[in-house]
Amino acid sequence: VYNMLSLDNILLDSFEGGYVASFIDLSRASIAMKQKPKQGKTKSTSTSVGGGGGTTYSDLQSLGFTLNQLFRREDSALSFGEPSHLPNTEGTHPENRQRKRGKQHLIGEGLPLYLSSLITALQLSGDDTISSCELYTAAKDVYHDLKVFAETSKDSLRRWEPDASTMESRLQLKNDLFYGRGVQLSIIMHLIQSMFLPGSTPLMATISGYPGTGKSSLVDQIQKPLKERGGNFIAGKFDKDAHPDAVLASALNSFFGQIMLATGAEHVAMRWRIHDALGSSGITALIATIPNLCLMMGESSNDDDQGSVSKNAGVSHRLKFLLCKVVAAIPTKSHPLVLYLDDLQWSDDTTLDVILMLVTDPDVHHFLFLGTYRENEVNLSHPLTTRLNAIQEQGVSIVTVKVGPIEKECVNDLVSEALCLPPNLCNELAAVIHSKTGGCILFIVKFLKSLNDEELMWFSMSTRRWEYNLNAIGLKEVPDDVVQHLSHMMNRLSKNTQLGLKFAACLGPNFGKDLLELTKKGGEFDTDSFLKSCAEDGFFVEDEDSSTYTWCHDEIHQAAFDLIPASQRDAFRLLVGTRILLRTPTNEIDNVIYPLLDN
Repeated sequence: VYNMLSLDNILLDSFEGGYVASFIDLSRASIAMKQKPKQGKTKSTSTSVGGGGGTTYSDLQSLGFTLNQLFRREDSALSFGEPSHLPNTEGTHPENRQRKRGKQHLIGEGLPLYLSSLITALQLSGDDTISSCELYTAAKDVYHDLKVFAETSKDSLRRWEPDASTMESRLQLKNDLFYGRGVQLSIIMHLIQSMFLPGSTPLMATISGYPGTGKSSLVDQIQKPLKERGGNFIAGKFDKDAHPDAVLASALNSFFGQIMLATGAEHVAMRWRIHDALGSSGITALIATIPNLCLMMGESSNDDDQGSVSKNAGVSHRLKFLLCKVVAAIPTKSHPLVLYLDDLQWSDDTTLDVILMLVTDPDVHHFLFLGTYRENEVNLSHPLTTRLNAIQEQGVSIVTVKVGPIEKECVNDLVSEALCLPPNLCNELAAVIHSKTGGCILFIVKFLKSLNDEELMWFSMSTRRWEYNLNAIGLKEVPDDVVQHLSHMMNRLSKNTQLGLKFAACLGPNFGKDLLELTKKGGEFDTDSFLKSCAEDGFFVEDEDSSTYTWCHDEIHQAAFDLIPASQRDAFRLLVGTRILLRTPTNEIDNVIYPLLDN
């Protein structure tokens, strides 16, 4: 035990762009011996060697005060081997400024929240009234956490001040959480790289896992690097209660709707490739299935055109042939294509046939098909398994990526960033959360929110950090089933909010604010307030460009739908459909007819 840790006894020498710290004056140092106090927390006491005595906690407390002074530059007694290399620890933040001698301030005030939490934990070391999990017991843990802060580029760990939500002890979590999927991401990124190679043949990969394990989040990670290299991305999602044969056509329709707004040379070339592949008759035949394609190509057709194929013609060989030709005409070496379909366990034969045609066609190049499905819903006799086996029998290699629960260390990283706390101060909390949730990302997020709602986790203004009741959290019961848990949480919401969730659940996986407005009557709920609160709770996310809302996960969507008693669901859907139909002008009915029919 050093017993004299202060800025006066530390000498810094510059070395290879950094500094080496030397501790001087060991006259009061002592040898630490471990004892076990009443509460079972190991504590190191010391016997005097050079005239001092104390505990390792006294050194940790001194380290806290020393770091506080160092980061604030409040003591000029610190010695430097080369004074001209005095490190600038003030930064540019206006609150991190020189204080007058004797001026009082809160612990860590004016420092980033992460450093403030670290210093607070050090200065409170040895306090038996505070849970040991929220304090430091070893200098090596402090070193690790300081290194994390020095090397991180994450804004979540570099916040200077608590935002308004934090000040009100409201925990805000991002919707795009991504942890513990480095290996899986590298596999998919390797496939992306392969698409850009000359003569690249069609590639196929499936991602399987239980609901809420982060399959969709994994795919989201590839979109930015793909688009930065000029690649195209088409996404569709199957829904248990919607018509599956419309998913691929709807995804293509959305893609071509975006292409219509672009003016680049590649998009002009794409139009010519599609025209060469389909011809005018093929394009007009898809007018009912992919209307944006016809608009983009400048084609039109009479309503009674016998050559057109309907989006409901699930057994149409011509429809499958045309869809395959459309997709095959999109990619090039410089602009490859990823076609992503989510929840394949609910897919239809037509879509699976088109996928088979695409990945076995020798004329298709620079193309990757990505599909995700729920591992627990697909067995050996499932149609998807049969179709995947048939594809492999034709010589296609399917890359299989499995997504399981995240490890305890990843949960610790998630909690650390969410609470802006050093990792070593979250270890025991993360261990409890991991054991309660099984490492399911969706469940972890909802569990954290429930802890905050039940005031088992709060932000302390005096210590400027998040605190929690670990004992109460450890005793908290959590349902094993994610949907059951979410339904339980939703049942605690106000009646008006529950009603809004029921209406939204009947509108499908995504919906517009205007469409939701048509479902309510009078003052059943305030649409703006409802959408804002549900977005904050993580039920769905807003696409600001299109003013549409998408359920954050289909399990959340299912939990909202389950709020409607089973015996009343048909009548409730009829009510929703009738209200929308009666309140929609005749000339706009085409814009809502498909959502009405699908849901």
